[in-house]
Amino acid sequence: MKKLLTLVLTTTAFGAFSQTNLHDAKILGSISIGNQEITSVLDETTGCNHKSTLHTKNLFIVGENVKLDIKENGNQSKIIKPNLPEIVFVDKCNGGNPKDEFQMTEVEFKENVAFLDAKVRSINQNKHAREITLLDFSNHDFGKLKKRIINNNVKFNDEGTGHDQIANDGIYTSLKLFNNGNNHNFQYIGESIRVLSNPIVDPTFKHQTELNQIIDDSNSDPNNPFKFGFSVSCDFDFSGPDCAATDLGFCSNCCLSLTNCSFTANWN
Repeated sequence: MKKLLTLVLTTTAFGAFSQTNLHDAKILGSISIGNQEITSVLDETTGCNHKSTLHTKNLFIVGENVKLDIKENGNQSKIIKPNLPEIVFVDKCNGGNPKDEFQMTEVEFKENVAFLDAKVRSINQNKHAREITLLDFSNHDFGKLKKRIINNNVKFNDEGTGHDQIANDGIYTSLKLFNNGNNHNFQYIGESIRVLSNPIVDPTFKHQTELNQIIDDSNSDPNNPFKFGFSVSCDFDFSGPDCAATDLGFCSNCCLSLTNCSFTANWN
């Protein structure tokens, strides 16, 4: 009887410890990296924002309730969801208060955001949209990065409206459509063609090691047709001539020009 009692007490204590490490969480959004995604998740117990490791697309839905299995002693925490087909780890607490209004300054943008990718996507037989992918490494969730930007006098949005397919996935789609040219030999409607092979960052960018790891992980995926080159440095300029545009809700500090670059996106 004494041994049985000891066993029951030990099991109960372990169960209580496990439940303590399971935090309620909510999916804030995902950003596409090649054929995979990185997901931002809010720990509703602590208020911390976490970013996941690369995982298969469409595992999570924005606003979905999940659990976080919070690990100590340097072990990786992970997202818990019924029937999740793979293990998805998250980074350590990135701080931030999701209830606070956050406006990213130009300095913060330069230090934390990578101009990851640029593509053209066929909309119909004659027209295509432009797409740019921005990856935010700051301590704030993806939803805090502005939904609308201007690049080279072209307005883009990540609101899931117009020709933008998914809101808050980090892929910004042009409001305007462009004529298909000889350089873009689309085979079918919806096809994407990459026009920028190397991610671009500002010289003050602070997350080169993290970006390199994402590039390596994405390039090692045999099913990913889009391979990244090494990142290059350009000046992120927020004072170009296109920055005076304010129509359609676009603001003067939402526009981005890339200057002092060795190459640019081959849009045409």
